[in-house]
Amino acid sequence: MATRRLFFGRPAALAAAATAAVLAAVFTGSSVAGEKRADADRRTTVYVDIDAGKPTDPNNFNPYAANQRREQGLSQVAFEPLLQLDSVSGKVLPYLAKSMVASQSGRVWVLTLRNGIRWSDGKPLTADDVIFSMRLLQTHADLNAANKYVGVKLKRLGALKVQMTLPQPDPRFVLKGFASVLTSQQFFVVPKHVWASVKDPATFSNFDLRKGWPVTSGPYRLTAVTPTAFTWTRNSGWWGAKTGFGHLPAPKTIVFNALGSEETRAAALARNDLDVGASFSIGTLQTLAVRNRSIRAWLTKSPYGYPDLCLRSLDFMTETAPWNDPQLRWAVAYALNRRKLIETVFQGATSGALTMLPDYRGLDRYVVALQKAGVFKQYPISTSSQAKARQLIESRGYSLKGGIYEKDGTKLSLVLSTYQDPGMNSLASAIAEQLRQVGIDASTNVQTIPNFVNNLLAGTFQSNVFFGACGSTIDPWQSMNAFNPSQYVPRGTNTTGFYANSFRWNTQTAKAYGAVVDQIGKLGMNAPAITPLFVKAMRLFYRDLPSIPLLQYELINPVNQTYWKGWPTGDDPYIVPMFSGPAFHVVLQHLKAAK
Repeated sequence: MATRRLFFGRPAALAAAATAAVLAAVFTGSSVAGEKRADADRRTTVYVDIDAGKPTDPNNFNPYAANQRREQGLSQVAFEPLLQLDSVSGKVLPYLAKSMVASQSGRVWVLTLRNGIRWSDGKPLTADDVIFSMRLLQTHADLNAANKYVGVKLKRLGALKVQMTLPQPDPRFVLKGFASVLTSQQFFVVPKHVWASVKDPATFSNFDLRKGWPVTSGPYRLTAVTPTAFTWTRNSGWWGAKTGFGHLPAPKTIVFNALGSEETRAAALARNDLDVGASFSIGTLQTLAVRNRSIRAWLTKSPYGYPDLCLRSLDFMTETAPWNDPQLRWAVAYALNRRKLIETVFQGATSGALTMLPDYRGLDRYVVALQKAGVFKQYPISTSSQAKARQLIESRGYSLKGGIYEKDGTKLSLVLSTYQDPGMNSLASAIAEQLRQVGIDASTNVQTIPNFVNNLLAGTFQSNVFFGACGSTIDPWQSMNAFNPSQYVPRGTNTTGFYANSFRWNTQTAKAYGAVVDQIGKLGMNAPAITPLFVKAMRLFYRDLPSIPLLQYELINPVNQTYWKGWPTGDDPYIVPMFSGPAFHVVLQHLKAAK
């Protein structure tokens, strides 16, 4: 993976020391519950951090509701995936589905469920539930689902078999439709016997503890809800244990906590009031490791975290002036110094990104192919040059006045939108500062997560510090397809998801790019013919530059081994450490009491 680690640095001791000083007082405070949790409770209960903050509607357990967050246990312990993607090994693992087999053409797929799966109310989970759930998404465009299964014809072949006939062959249907580590792209099978009588699936809360709602197939049932905590109790009748698929998880209770700021969450982890932390900064992790030796991340040294499949990028709304001009977007690219961003924001513990692909071993060859083809010489995406940035800006008719470029009395300004997240906010601020140094009047706009999502989907932004392309793990197509103009909708009309051309890139160059991506989509995963097509597509991408790849992002989700052991780490990489998604079901099968 050396080809992508271009700007790797050393941790910044001063930044870590500053973080330690800020957090020191917090760590000496009281526990989350006001008093230290009883040892007996800690031996039976796992406490999980929710980094997304307090849910807008804590009583909404509809996995397809608009803007619904699923990190309060829906994805991790309740709704089980049909198939599990492990981006560590690059394998698709069976789960509810025993198998999913394609015809030779790749147009007809047959999904076979395991025998003996039961919903939490005791009723069997069958092919009827799978078909109902997919048709729900096909007929209700207002449901929040990345995969709409448009044009897929469904046929029941038996109680446990579903035949899916696609409009055209698609060798990636299993990845696109069912196997994803992203919660936002998970296919949730919902119980037909509950949902069939629902008048409006988009507004259905799916919550009534007296009725046992939500009805799910996972090993835990929802038993208590507060505005900031969600308690799930082990289901002794879980189908997986009864059929021999797995064993009853060791924790009797799982509590998902929305504790607020990074400092508050870190304090709880340090005091052993949390077992799983989410999205911590390097400085916070280093302080935690000193204060509690039972805490560790994926790696014990820099970069500490696991590479996220969503790298960080600067995404443009390409339809509105002046940023509809590729030359100005390239000016921004030249203005950015990734090394300084990495040192300032991430204390050296990450690397620069050259493409929209994450830093995964199976994808390295595609970046190497760009290097060998001389693409980075033609389009020097990693080059930082304030002089070149100013030259491009001035070539578009702008003049420097008072340190800021203007044309026809209008300043060259750029609003960098992001959501409430310490790391993203720091990155946006650092980018804005670098842009101001070359004469761009850059500012940041930190929004709540729901507002950010709404603006992203509707296209009401100038630029986003985000990850507008995401999803590739073992094949480049999915991240590439995020820019495909085949998904184009005009501003004001919502895209079908985060990764459905939120950039509104629809130029002739974009259409040529999309045609190549469509060619790749018809090939089998990792077919040799993909590599030259990837090179061709990326030349088109860099020509217009609708998004600037910035940095790989290391997921720092530290675990506390004081009361529970068996967490996935770099020493035991049995599954990707994304505790906010379906991989948590695999983690539950490995957890054991530490003492």
